Amino acid sequence: MAEEGTYEALLEEQASHLSRLRIERGYPPLRAIEERASKLFAEEKASLPIATQSAAFNGKYVGLDKLMWLVRSLMSWDEYGDDCTPPGRRAPELNQWRTRWTQITCARPKRRKPTAPPADGMLTTPGFSFPPIGGRTDHQVHVIWLLDCSHSMIGEKAGQLNYAMRETIAELRGVASMHPTVKLEMQAATFGAGARWHTEGPVDVDLATWRDLDVDESGSACDMGAAFRLAARALHVPPMPQQSPPPILALISNTQPTDDWRSGLRELSAAPWGSQTVRIAIPIGADADHGVLDEFLNNPGLRPIDASAAPSHVAAASSWAAKVAEQLAADDDDDDVW
Repeated sequence: MAEEGTYEALLEEQASHLSRLRIERGYPPLRAIEERASKLFAEEKASLPIATQSAAFNGKYVGLDKLMWLVRSLMSWDEYGDDCTPPGRRAPELNQWRTRWTQITCARPKRRKPTAPPADGMLTTPGFSFPPIGGRTDHQVHVIWLLDCSHSMIGEKAGQLNYAMRETIAELRGVASMHPTVKLEMQAATFGAGARWHTEGPVDVDLATWRDLDVDESGSACDMGAAFRLAARALHVPPMPQQSPPPILALISNTQPTDDWRSGLRELSAAPWGSQTVRIAIPIGADADHGVLDEFLNNPGLRPIDASAAPSHVAAASSWAAKVAEQLAADDDDDDVW
């Protein structure tokens, strides 16, 4: 958490308000927001690409026009997700957004000259090396999903999860477009009776398509430990590179595991990249075991992200993976104006 009143803290506050507004207006997809802005504000020649939206929602600096188009577009849906008339350019309800943008702009640091990397060329996270000054080298950010497809997910919850994954892939594409020298890849595994890969190997997010999940209807098994073992094998070198930003490991769970999940978790943490993963845990519904999720996170400062079992909330929780990916991909580019 950035120190209160700083440039970074003000950006985080603005991003939080934007995310809340989006959720309040039915959590419209980024593509729908882009299309609506172009249609509603054609006379203003509005341009609101997904990359710009993703930057704003992830706490990056955006220009005033872009911010106002985004806010007004979101306000063109009412609290029930139905169409409504957006506020005009001088509407009083926009004043708070202009005031916040002005505070951010005043606090914005002047452009810095690049500094040399540490002598050993490494960040505090082992395995992540600075690209050389004068020319960045491509590096990869990996996102691995572990998705509960046990019997408890039959029906509405499976649909919510499919919706959330499609929305998250769109957000990850926005992150990738913001960082063209970073290769952003994802893969997903499902678990119920056993565990299996839902995607064949890491897939570039720009090429990723989402195939609806098949829920295990054969019984009550929830083999989360098997999913941990599957992920552990993906965190060896290879297939992981020797040097990379830390992989992101996101677990979505709806019930209690039925296998020896602790031994699977130990195997995961013992993998070459296992202890370096940035972990996200998302419970869906009241039956998810928060104690298991806390042990998976293995960080007393982190808590599972409550998805509240609503489609928009599940998508909002899942989008944290995109926020983390954006932070890992960033390379001192916080002076970019979108």
